[in-house]
Amino acid sequence: MQQCADIYLLQSHSTCYMTCKTRNKAYIGQTSRNLTMRYREHICYIKNNDPQSAYALHILQDGHEYGLLKDTMTLLKPIHKPSMLIPYEQLLIQTFRQNGTLIPEQNCSEQNPLFLLATEHSFT
Repeated sequence: MQQCADIYLLQSHSTCYMTCKTRNKAYIGQTSRNLTMRYREHICYIKNNDPQSAYALHILQDGHEYGLLKDTMTLLKPIHKPSMLIPYEQLLIQTFRQNGTLIPEQNCSEQNPLFLLATEHSFT
C-alpha cells in the first residue's frame, strides 16, 4: 500500500480503499482517473446528499464521518492493464468481506464462487 501526495495526483488505473472513520470499515473501489479526482467525487456525493457510491451511501445513511484524502484513501494496487481493474476490485472486495472489514453497503449476499474456489482449494 502506498500513501504519498504525488501518488494521489499521478496514479490512475488503480484499486484503492476509503475508510469510514467512525467504524474503521473499508470501501473498495477502482478508477481509471487519478485518486484525488475520485476522492473529490465521493465527497461531492456526500455533500450533495447524493448516494451514488456505496461509500457515500454508508456515510449519509449512518451519519458517519469521512476524513481528508490522506487519512481516508489508500492505494492498494496500481493496475497496468485497464482490463484488470474490475477483476482486482472484485478480488479485493471479496478479501475485505471475508476479513469482516468491508462496509455493509458494499457487501453482496453471496461470495463470488471463483474467489471461493481460489481460496479454499489447493491446486498442487
